[in-house]
Amino acid sequence: MTTTTLERAVRASSNPNAKGMRTKQQILDAAEQCFAEKGFEGVSMRLVADRAAVLLGLLTYHFATKESLFAAVIARRADELNANRLAAMTLVAPDDLVGLLEAFIHPYLDLLETGEPGWRAYAHVIAVTAQDSRWSALGEQYFGAVGRMFISRLQVAVSGLDEDLAVRAYVHTVSIIMGLFAASGLIDRFSGGRLDSNDLRCGYAPALRFLAGGIRSLADASARPTD
Repeated sequence: MTTTTLERAVRASSNPNAKGMRTKQQILDAAEQCFAEKGFEGVSMRLVADRAAVLLGLLTYHFATKESLFAAVIARRADELNANRLAAMTLVAPDDLVGLLEAFIHPYLDLLETGEPGWRAYAHVIAVTAQDSRWSALGEQYFGAVGRMFISRLQVAVSGLDEDLAVRAYVHTVSIIMGLFAASGLIDRFSGGRLDSNDLRCGYAPALRFLAGGIRSLADASARPTD
């Protein structure tokens, strides 16, 4: 007997595991939006439950604490971003600094512009995470491997950039793209409205030039003799 699409849908809807996964995704979607809007401190488990339209008990069944919920929000999209960055970096020539920066930054931009709407909220959550020492271990857990590869590639791409300077270059790169992709509205105010922080692609090219020049300057400065 042939199983119809309707029959498969009915079976899926009655599958407890499938239903549980849908509920978890529903909770994570709501939590992502809440954390993006209010930060970690401004969000309660009750707020997330209400936004997700689930009972508080069901939320705490899936995520016992707010910390575990926050970590799950960070983890959910990290694999896709990391995979896209790694794939892009493998295509870059060893001595191509601009290409390396593009391989690290552009996959994030693509997801923010063409991925599901939650990526914009995720950018706000990541920006908060990067500026709070409480979450440094979380950042290392989900983004550390790609970060270390980027640091190693920087040392090859830029002559005179030792490991410590490459680490600084990585941290500066992360700080700049977090600020850019969080679209905080700061550039709108200082430009009198001429610039739009939500126009990520327009802000991308100047940020790329700024980073490439700054990283090369780090190496140049280290090569100069000191007095």
